[in-house]
Amino acid sequence: TSGGPTYTTADQGGDVAMEDLTVGQAVLFASLYDFTDTFGLDPKAYTDVDLVGGITFQSEGMRVGVVNSRIASISLEPGCKLQTVRGLSVGDTRGDTLEKYGQPDSGYFEDRVWTYWFYRDFGDGSEKVLALDSFSIEYDGDRITRIDMNAYIPID
Repeated sequence: TSGGPTYTTADQGGDVAMEDLTVGQAVLFASLYDFTDTFGLDPKAYTDVDLVGGITFQSEGMRVGVVNSRIASISLEPGCKLQTVRGLSVGDTRGDTLEKYGQPDSGYFEDRVWTYWFYRDFGDGSEKVLALDSFSIEYDGDRITRIDMNAYIPID
């Protein structure tokens, strides 16, 4: 139908969960220090301002962004051979996305970008923070051209 989704509730594959926000060795919101050997990074090569304000590096064909020493973004771009936890990769189709993730929270079937939202709360008992993380898929026609995962990272 024009202006509306062409998928049905039967297409739903489930909501995005925290476990879905992982690709290869990169885990969204994880401490960079837990993965320095995996990524071959030396945190001492960066200033504290860099690690808080943000750095970006490439590993295994994916782009990883770090803010406040935490993995804040993971992007799979053309040429990347990695897959999401549910097996989605660049070059797959919209149908593959629907099968593995269900209806997006934002975006109609023909839209260039589909987004799934993940709500996460963290903090101690006196100060809870509600975050809205995203899992977005960009298309060119029917094919995936980019997969992005982004976490809200508070700066202390």
